[in-house]
Amino acid sequence: MVSTVPVVVGVGLVVVATSGLLDVRNYTEQQRRDHRRRVQAFTYASLAVVALGLAALWYGLRDASVPTWLFVAINGTVLATIGAKWRLRKALSDDG
Repeated sequence: MVSTVPVVVGVGLVVVATSGLLDVRNYTEQQRRDHRRRVQAFTYASLAVVALGLAALWYGLRDASVPTWLFVAINGTVLATIGAKWRLRKALSDDG
């Protein structure tokens, strides 16, 4: 049997993080070069969210609940990703 909540959370995290990664492609090459550190921070944070989402999906497919460490890691990584995206957008809007 499949545990529904971890599967939904895992798939949701993977979809949202992937769409965020695709959003970075909308920036020009010059913008990405000027703000390389912020783009890298957001990219790596999004990839970490994808990995944690896949872990939650794996636990859900094994009919297990999400362990506490994974729950805490997901929350922390999502908050870090939001912060990185906010700083990137703020830096890009200050340039404009």
